[in-house]
Amino acid sequence: MNDRMTIHELPEFWQQKVRSLKAENRNLRDRLKLAGSPGDWSQKTQKLVSESRGLRTRLRAAEERIAELEARTDA
Repeated sequence: MNDRMTIHELPEFWQQKVRSLKAENRNLRDRLKLAGSPGDWSQKTQKLVSESRGLRTRLRAAEERIAELEARTDA
């Protein structure tokens, strides 16, 4: 006993619905492939955190230098 139907046996409305959902599923799968694996994101995140840390260090050094220069001009 086979209770399954093919898409062609469905009414036109449901055929369109099934095709639309298949296309959406394909689109989502493609977007996931483009996003990369979770390991890729982990590595990217670690790299960005490291770069951010370095930039904050440089910013603090620049702020200190500015403060020194301002102190000289005020004196």
